Amino acid sequence: MLSAYSATKFAIESLSESIAYELEPFGIKVILIEPGPIRSNFMKGSLLPERVLDPKSPYSKLVQKFYDKTNSQHKYAIPQKKLQNT
Repeated sequence: MLSAYSATKFAIESLSESIAYELEPFGIKVILIEPGPIRSNFMKGSLLPERVLDPKSPYSKLVQKFYDKTNSQHKYAIPQKKLQNT
């Protein structure tokens, strides 16, 4: 469900770690901040083909678990407005 999303997050982590080693001899430190869940409209803007939501689809249970987990995380997520005010 999140292969592309996870790959991009890991790419940033990997890049940060790599340049940290390259820049260390120059006294430059690299810091990567990876926040937890942020409350946003991400899921509301997501579209899935109807056939994936069909109970006969092999993806149906996986999609439902994903939505349930995401919705439960949003209860405890950092509000987006709070981030904008810092």
